[in-house]
Amino acid sequence: MTRRRIFIFAIIFIAILCGIAFWRARHLQFDVRRIVLISIDTCRADHLGCYGYEGDTTPNLDRIARQGKLADAIEHFHRGVKVEPDHFLGHYNLAKALHAQGNLGQALVHYRKAVTLDPGSPGANYRYANALVASAVSRRR
Repeated sequence: MTRRRIFIFAIIFIAILCGIAFWRARHLQFDVRRIVLISIDTCRADHLGCYGYEGDTTPNLDRIARQGKLADAIEHFHRGVKVEPDHFLGHYNLAKALHAQGNLGQALVHYRKAVTLDPGSPGANYRYANALVASAVSRRR
């Protein structure tokens, strides 16, 4: 067999497989969940409005974040922290989500852990102090 015949046979075989896959996909019902994964490696979380930044730097991301489910996010952060208990961002983001939900007691626990893991993080220290003040004010009421 020449190379040309092998190539043609391979193209025909792939086309048949694609046709079968498309036919099956059209006739089967799938439970499709809509998930948007946004991965940005050059954007600081402390400069996003959905993470508490005061400026209007990311209005579209903030809108998408508002449409998300906070309880689901908290559940997934809890899972991540159980798998890797010494992960700074896991504790930090879990604390922010709990704080946004109004659960200051649990937020303080995770802010404290995040500050312990990375004492030099200005964002974690600021939010921890903010949660401490909010907790103290809510106790006085």
